[in-house]
Amino acid sequence: MISFLKRVRHAIRWRIHAYLGIGGEDNSQFDAVLSHFTKDLEPVIFDIGAHNGESIRRFKKIFPKSTIHAFEPDIGNFKIMDKGWGDKKGIILNNIGVSRKKGTLTFHRNLKTNTSSFHAVNTESEWAKMRSARQEVTPEEFTEKSYDVPIIDLDSYVDEHNISYIHVLKMDTQGHEDEVLAGAEKTLKSGIVDVIETELIVGNAYTKSLQFYDLEKVLIPMGYRFYAIDSAGDRLSTPSLSFNIIYVHERLLNQ
Repeated sequence: MISFLKRVRHAIRWRIHAYLGIGGEDNSQFDAVLSHFTKDLEPVIFDIGAHNGESIRRFKKIFPKSTIHAFEPDIGNFKIMDKGWGDKKGIILNNIGVSRKKGTLTFHRNLKTNTSSFHAVNTESEWAKMRSARQEVTPEEFTEKSYDVPIIDLDSYVDEHNISYIHVLKMDTQGHEDEVLAGAEKTLKSGIVDVIETELIVGNAYTKSLQFYDLEKVLIPMGYRFYAIDSAGDRLSTPSLSFNIIYVHERLLNQ
């Protein structure tokens, strides 16, 4: 078990980093793309996997008049996000996960909280060994706790909140992005989503990994086309290989 002093040290470090914004969302290479497709608009943004609110800060910097629906299943992260953004205009915070359908799922909270996921860490992976070493724990101790959280599907949320348009759908759910899309089939088919920005983890950091096909088998039939990627690499040198990518609805590309 992790010693009491280690837990205190991790907690202090986590709160200081959250307060200072260290390790926050930084996809600035995509900001120009998002601005291009939402120019002169007051966009509606869905932030799936909002963590401590870093991406809210990013989006508000680009789009000061945006309306942001943020989703974060972990209560600890949500409290930090709520403290920073709960009283701000145009911010709707949801302490809930997003998946294929309504219900509950087991959430795995890791010591490095922005790696927490609905999917367990692959403790045999080099990524787990490296991350846990930085925290001075074993790979098995890197996950602080696992507990059930409520989840909702996007189709239900859109219906219940009478959402007529989503200019940007951002997903950062550590390997659960395909399940988020599965629960948004009606919304995507209706064509009310313009731009999708998502993380794609193709490495073996978790017990589940995704491929481009897992996303594109849903997105391409719905009219979305690959538009941008933030990095390159290979699994030989980077076993935990991941990308941030953007898909844009073809009607915007034809304009």
